Amino acid sequence: MLVRFQVYFALLICIGMALPVVADTQRYPYYVGVGVFATKMDLLPERDMRSRLSIFIEQEDRNAEFQGEDTLVWDDAGDGHKIYFGVAASDDWDWEAGYIDFGDSTATLKARVTNASFTIANVTTSAKAEGWFGNVQYSPRIYENLDATIKFGYMRWDGSKNSYYTAEDDPVTPRRQQITISGIDEFFGLGLTYELTERWVIRADLDRYALGEDEIDIFGLSAQLWF
Repeated sequence: MLVRFQVYFALLICIGMALPVVADTQRYPYYVGVGVFATKMDLLPERDMRSRLSIFIEQEDRNAEFQGEDTLVWDDAGDGHKIYFGVAASDDWDWEAGYIDFGDSTATLKARVTNASFTIANVTTSAKAEGWFGNVQYSPRIYENLDATIKFGYMRWDGSKNSYYTAEDDPVTPRRQQITISGIDEFFGLGLTYELTERWVIRADLDRYALGEDEIDIFGLSAQLWF
């Protein structure tokens, strides 16, 4: 699966390198942009949190059992930013490449424990991810100065999950754990662009990124300059 993604990503890059030749017919064939966005992350699913805490409890006391979860709280909303470069293959088709930082997401699970020297176990995990992406984009004109956008691409991403484990009513030493993850996965999105001037564009995007088995949805605004 990973090899297939790498082949597709490399093919996308090769196509993008060839596009400037086609773009020579455009008055302003290139553009750069910077954007900020709000995120809704699924980097810390409930099943993941339960598994992490269960392993910690078993390592501390093999006889321990879950009695029930007291609280499960996660902050799946965050913010991030991206920078990108693009080239117009034609009036309606673009190639883009850039860097994106999804920011952080945090989750906390507190569970009641029986048959152990402690009664409450906690785990707090924070996750973050970033990556380099490439995509093709179709942008038909739908009204004066207003274009719709449809994009599809691949992203090479890296992330980490940092966990902090504690137990109450017992002098259990707090434990920290860091897991690094990476991969190449697809993303797609829809959006709108509005031409403020001949060279300046405001852009809104609604995108979904796959990171392995997890997903991140973003809604963002970008400022874009043609040159």
